[in-house]
Amino acid sequence: MKNKKNLITKEQLQNCIDKKMTLKKIAECNNCPIYIIRNIAKKYGIKFLGSSFFNKGKNNPSKRPDVRKQISNTVSKRWVEGNYDKRINGMTNVLGEKHPNWNKEKHEPLHLAENKYVSFLSKYQDVKKCVRCKSTTNKMNVHHIDEDHSNFLPSNLEPLCVACHTAFHYKYQKQPFITVGKIMTFASAHRLPAHKGLCNRWHGHEWEIEVKVEKRIDKKTGMVVDFSILKKAMQQSIIDVLDHSVLNDFIKNPTAENIAVWCWERLMFDSLLKGISAVIIRETKGSVVYLTKKQMLSIFSENIESYILRGKRKQKDDNPSD
Repeated sequence: MKNKKNLITKEQLQNCIDKKMTLKKIAECNNCPIYIIRNIAKKYGIKFLGSSFFNKGKNNPSKRPDVRKQISNTVSKRWVEGNYDKRINGMTNVLGEKHPNWNKEKHEPLHLAENKYVSFLSKYQDVKKCVRCKSTTNKMNVHHIDEDHSNFLPSNLEPLCVACHTAFHYKYQKQPFITVGKIMTFASAHRLPAHKGLCNRWHGHEWEIEVKVEKRIDKKTGMVVDFSILKKAMQQSIIDVLDHSVLNDFIKNPTAENIAVWCWERLMFDSLLKGISAVIIRETKGSVVYLTKKQMLSIFSENIESYILRGKRKQKDDNPSD
């Protein structure tokens, strides 16, 4: 059987490539499918430029004013229609090595690259012990408590050995998510330096703080978290510090909003409380601030540098001999 004659010669193909014609354009000019041109180029050992080459720089359609305007109008329309309501502002301003999804294979050995979340969480706490079985001999993983990998709050990450981590992900072992909470009170005084009303004067409140924790039920204990553990974390990190105190000594501008953020930070870094889903502050019976994990993630992302420094200082204080 005779070999089929090529539809295009090596010189003709090379000439087309020199003219920076796309693969699609070459196929159209020769009235044949793209895969034929691809096979001929492979036979001749000719490398052709991919379509991405022709869309670089000024040739990129998104650089054209009419295309940019169309994209802007489409995004604005979808935003108004509510298409982005469930969007999670996951990694705002978190770039390079600070991002837990940073590709470390180019910079570190593979065994370290595989433990990207372990490396990230180690900036804030000891990751050498499994928080469930207390083992220190097994390889450690980092478990996303709400199983949302865009939520990289330290309060959503906990070190688990492989066996304990697997127990949370086997379908037949999965338990339902449940939210538990604890309400405590403390009395303290404050003034709001930026406020133009009466709150600029010294005054006091009987504050109420509610902390909610959401996790899957632990099959071994039947609990999300022991109420006594939650109470101890709140007592040591918040109540013992703020009760009968002046809030301005701890928070520069102690609004109820800033107090809620401060309380989340204390629970997350000092008590290492995991699975926090909300911190609720009631200044009076009818005045409430509700801080969610989505909102806290946005705050954490925008201030990642200061949070990393805070984590390093805490580890240094916890291990003065290092």
